[in-house]
Amino acid sequence: MITFYIWVVAGILLWLHFLWSRRRFYKLMLEIPGPKGVPFLGTVPEYVINKLQIIQRTKHMDIYGSTILIWMGINPVLLTRDPKIAEDILISSQCLNRASNITKPISDTFESGLLTLREPEWQQRRRNLNSSFKPNLLLNFVPIFNSEATILVNIMDNFVGQKDVLPHLLRWSFRTGCQTILGTEVKEDLDNTLIESWQSVLRSIMLCIALPFPRNKIFSSIFGFERRRAKHLDRLNAFMDDILQQKLRKISQNELDSPIVINRLVDLFRSGQIGYNHIKGECNSTIIASLETTALTVTHTLILLAMFPEYQDITFEELKMVLPTSEESM
Repeated sequence: MITFYIWVVAGILLWLHFLWSRRRFYKLMLEIPGPKGVPFLGTVPEYVINKLQIIQRTKHMDIYGSTILIWMGINPVLLTRDPKIAEDILISSQCLNRASNITKPISDTFESGLLTLREPEWQQRRRNLNSSFKPNLLLNFVPIFNSEATILVNIMDNFVGQKDVLPHLLRWSFRTGCQTILGTEVKEDLDNTLIESWQSVLRSIMLCIALPFPRNKIFSSIFGFERRRAKHLDRLNAFMDDILQQKLRKISQNELDSPIVINRLVDLFRSGQIGYNHIKGECNSTIIASLETTALTVTHTLILLAMFPEYQDITFEELKMVLPTSEESM
């Protein structure tokens, strides 16, 4: 009986220590408005039920203000749509390191890269890849963007009146990203298996960021998360291995064409600055970051233009001011 009471007291003391160590987070609840959610889960159930839709964040900001504090599991997350706050953060030389609960699930999946590295390693990697983002190189992608834009218009013509075009936009975004990031066209993913794998891995990462339980190997193995993640990662790694082996053979024959992301990474690998898995991780994380971002941006733009048709002509005229006006280009 005494042993039981000792365990109870020890548990209470550990719980109080846990709460005390996080007192600065709970103090934020008094300073920044936002939904509290449920214990241990925060607002995660609400976001899962609503399928992570952006409108859920908009509803919270309409209620609590432009800058709010939400809880993803036991982790507080600050959300803002205030452009001044966003500008201050983006131009700050102090805000370079990301929270470890966000970067660790990514690095555990894809190795360390620009999305996960901390100072000073992040600055060194960014400096090494700067040549891949110079304006003159990006201008070389214009023919690709023009070609893919034409394909996108044809896609829209073929799906007039249909409800869900996002899967087709994801395929379009994936194809564009592969050409600009990996320097290769993707022809074998006709059934969207690679896209499905990237989306599955992304959902797994988001789940690990939001909740601590899936990060535990035993828990994730029992509930099948680990098996499903390994299956999709194997598919992505096989795809990336094939591309990298082709690149390595070309580079060994002095056939390196331009300093796009993958070519620059292979160059760093050959000079011994990064490992082979780091190339795969950097390429995978770059593709996954661009895949849904581009597709969802186009989707939301089209939805807004459809909802507010009075702005369609205005948008068209603004595009004509900055883009070529030939019929073929427009």
